[in-house]
Amino acid sequence: MSPTFEAKRVLIDGTRMERKKAEMLRQLKEQLREAEAKERDSHVQDNDKKNFRTFLDVPVKLNLISSKDADDLTMAVETDQIPLNNEFIIQ
Repeated sequence: MSPTFEAKRVLIDGTRMERKKAEMLRQLKEQLREAEAKERDSHVQDNDKKNFRTFLDVPVKLNLISSKDADDLTMAVETDQIPLNNEFIIQ
């Protein structure tokens, strides 16, 4: 084999390895993001979801949102259609 062919082969193999590394890194970052999301979600307890309804009572009383909207939001949170962010967890 000629030296030019060998050099070309090394470059191609190196590029292929870089693509594989980049793909593995992308997959690992995605898995990390998913694991972090699951961890955040696991901190939300059923009691927090119930307290969310209590939290919505004030905006309803002040006519900032309707009672139906509050019910819809509560249902969406309780059925995990909308995630309950840690900011809304009542301590």
